Amino acid sequence: MNDYAAAMLSRLDGPFITSMAIGLCGACGSTLDTGSAGPPAAASCPSTPTSVAEPESVASDGENVDHTCAFVTGGLAWKTGAPGSACTTPLDCSPVCCTCSDPNYHALTSWCAHGVCAAAEATACMVLGTTLRACGQ
Repeated sequence: MNDYAAAMLSRLDGPFITSMAIGLCGACGSTLDTGSAGPPAAASCPSTPTSVAEPESVASDGENVDHTCAFVTGGLAWKTGAPGSACTTPLDCSPVCCTCSDPNYHALTSWCAHGVCAAAEATACMVLGTTLRACGQ
């Protein structure tokens, strides 16, 4: 039996995003290899910021050290689900590094939007329009 790793999921609680810890199985699918891949992919919002209305659909870990999200790559047990692939939790999706509404913060974030991994640009727009603890809010 595999060990369970604690992960922080951002969850909608009324108008605010809060965090909760859940256990995740290490053998439930391939996980994101952040050790040798370098910094995670960056994403930017090409349109209007949006907000999340679906509880527990966002996983996010943030920092205000630099713009690469390199300091938070090992914080959550993300898997490698591509945009458009099916997901049951946001950790099923590959994360992207997004600039927060406070540009001093960047958040490594994935979004399982209605059972489908969101595209990088949609995730970046969601980060800008949603109150996230990962963004220092």
